[in-house]
Amino acid sequence: MLWLWIGCGIMMILLVAAYCLGRYFFQRAFDAKSDKSDIIQNASHRKKKPEDLWFEQGVSHIDVQIKSHDDLTLQGTIIRNHKTKWVVLVHGYMGCKKDLIPAAKRFYGMGCSVLLIDLRGHGKSEGTVIGFGALDHLDIHAWCKYLTQQYHATDIALYGVSMGAASVMMCADETDGCVKVIIEDCGFTSLREQLTHQLRKMLPHVPPCIPLFCLSLCLRAKAGYTLKQACPMDHVAQAKVPMLFLHGERDNFIPITMMEQLAKSCPTLHHVVRLPKGRHANSSLLEPHLYWEEVVSFLNKIQFLP
Repeated sequence: MLWLWIGCGIMMILLVAAYCLGRYFFQRAFDAKSDKSDIIQNASHRKKKPEDLWFEQGVSHIDVQIKSHDDLTLQGTIIRNHKTKWVVLVHGYMGCKKDLIPAAKRFYGMGCSVLLIDLRGHGKSEGTVIGFGALDHLDIHAWCKYLTQQYHATDIALYGVSMGAASVMMCADETDGCVKVIIEDCGFTSLREQLTHQLRKMLPHVPPCIPLFCLSLCLRAKAGYTLKQACPMDHVAQAKVPMLFLHGERDNFIPITMMEQLAKSCPTLHHVVRLPKGRHANSSLLEPHLYWEEVVSFLNKIQFLP
């Protein structure tokens, strides 16, 4: 009987330790308000760009907001064009809508109206937890509904980079008819696989299953979703719209093999673009001619552009 009590005590200690370790990982990666300056790999997109002047002084734009399903105020910016096509632009991890101003200028030049959004917990949007697509794709659906109701939008393209790419991919199987195409740049297959990839680099002597188990103990309670729910691959496998997959061949943060797996699982018309010089989330900056030539070509192929 004594050994049973000792065993139970040890088990409780291990579970408490695992939960505490899980909370640490949660705060490091999932808490939107914690400092992540040492884990954000690519901050080059934060620098001032020539396109910022076009946005700030050249083109007319308005700020808009919606309420999420869980009553958060989400912020966005609309740049209207005279044509009827729309593109929703979704930034990456710890970014903001202004990161995609260069892409907004490109799509605007194609004749499209543009909606730049701040994901929950990012930029000026409310929220304390990072959604990694599991929560964000619901917000993107809400933004699309807003565009259809307020602007009578019937043809919408979704464009996302990194975590934003994961988020738009999770809309691939539930488009409500208004989303006609999805463009993803360097998105991951699943949050579990992405965390596993990073943990193997950060903690090479620790099996990834251990910190992932610890994280799972508190993730649903603190974030409102599980690792399993943050899985773009599941949604891409049931896609209902054409998809364009772009990825830098030198991406060490989200490996290009993930794009290959995603494209292989896609049942709809799709196209794969490998950018030889591209690293994580910067292919459009390093190889703009090839990048945007492929985007325009695909959108013309599916007759999306006005």
